[in-house]
Amino acid sequence: MVVEWTNFARSNLNNFKSTSKKVNVSEYIKKLFKYSLQLADNPELGRPYRYLRNKLIRRLVYEDHSIFYFIDEEIDTIYILSAIHYRQNIDRAFKIISKFIDKK
Repeated sequence: MVVEWTNFARSNLNNFKSTSKKVNVSEYIKKLFKYSLQLADNPELGRPYRYLRNKLIRRLVYEDHSIFYFIDEEIDTIYILSAIHYRQNIDRAFKIISKFIDKK
């Protein structure tokens, strides 16, 4: 399978990078991104989180972040919908994620 990061998920990481006080924030993001690529070989690695618009959203945890994604088996693609730090508001992110899901 192909792992594709949505613009919203990428913007989550960019925002985290610009506001984080972690010393090695760039290295952390690289590791998070690399970790997410494991989904290509093991799409069900993340746990089921909730259904949104009849699509199962899964949650993969990497240190302080939750990576939300769904599997589109028709086109053999995993969409990373969001990478949210544990202090961020998940419900607000899901409002934006639902717009992406509506297009699929």
